[in-house]
Amino acid sequence: MRIGPLRPRLGAAGFRLTLPLIEHYYRRRSIFRSISRFALKRFAALRAKLDRGETVYLAGIGAGTHNSGVALVEVTRHFCLALVFPIEAALTTRRGGRCGFGGMMARWRLHSS
Repeated sequence: MRIGPLRPRLGAAGFRLTLPLIEHYYRRRSIFRSISRFALKRFAALRAKLDRGETVYLAGIGAGTHNSGVALVEVTRHFCLALVFPIEAALTTRRGGRCGFGGMMARWRLHSS
């Protein structure tokens, strides 16, 4: 049983040719790769905030092939990560907006402040 691309060199060449075009397309829409200059500057700014003792909130989007989700994550200098509010949607079942532990954590944080 064959697993993998039929023509790997052609696929690699196509990737190298289309990557700059795709990067340009998304950069014009303010969507950056994690290794871009913009992202590296933002990482440095986040690191500086954490060094000053400030709390940083990060929003994450995961657009997968089966499940998609968004989350709000709290990062502090002393407590590395706290999942504040995750929401996931299963694309195959078309059920979305399910809040599990993160929804409870968000309610706890709202009531405790």
